[in-house]
Amino acid sequence: MSDKTIGDRLGELRRYRDVTQEGLAERSGVHVDTIRKLEQNIRQSARLSTLRALARALDTELDRLLGQPTVTTELSDDGGLIALRDAIQDISALPGVPADGLDEDPPSAEAWMDQVRAATTLYWKGGYSRLAGSLPLVLRDGRAVVRETTGSLLEQVWKQLALAYQLAASLSVQAGHPDWAFEAVAKQLEAAQRASDPPMEGMGISTLSWVLLRQGRWEEAQSVAERKADALEPSMRDGTSAQ
Repeated sequence: MSDKTIGDRLGELRRYRDVTQEGLAERSGVHVDTIRKLEQNIRQSARLSTLRALARALDTELDRLLGQPTVTTELSDDGGLIALRDAIQDISALPGVPADGLDEDPPSAEAWMDQVRAATTLYWKGGYSRLAGSLPLVLRDGRAVVRETTGSLLEQVWKQLALAYQLAASLSVQAGHPDWAFEAVAKQLEAAQRASDPPMEGMGISTLSWVLLRQGRWEEAQSVAERKADALEPSMRDGTSAQ
């Protein structure tokens, strides 16, 4: 177990984010003297509300002050890992939760699908900081676009929404948040079913297996992957050339 203090981790996260003590004080509303005393280990801890404010200002969860570092190096005023969590755990999508007002006009389906393709490119290039800044809006816009789309384009939009949730799950795993990833995979699988796209469902199960492995659920990860592979594999007699 690491013997680093909260102040040690606070200093590491602050420097990793390239933020000064004064800048962190301004972002968090915590007095700069408190930050200095924590980092110098003059103070060993602080009020829970203070630690939460510092964690949020550094775009990380409170337990990151005690554990894993984040994979994003840049801070964003309109996105980030906490915004990603909130986009995945969208409370307005829960049954029985009243809506808080009308959404802004979403982009067109075609423009939004271009955003998903750009986000996919960012992920595979390792642009995690930029992706964390843009993906929360992509998810929010995607839910609005799918509500507005009709006709033959609808299945394409559902497929791209499934892909957006796969990106959210993958980024969450990379950032050390498998619980967020599990929720994102559930929404990926739901969107893939709406798209009537079995291969996309298979991609969702692949992501799920990765999440389960990160949670230490080895047998379940293997079992669910094998069962889905058996279900998706086309027979020699009935399979199409595309399959």
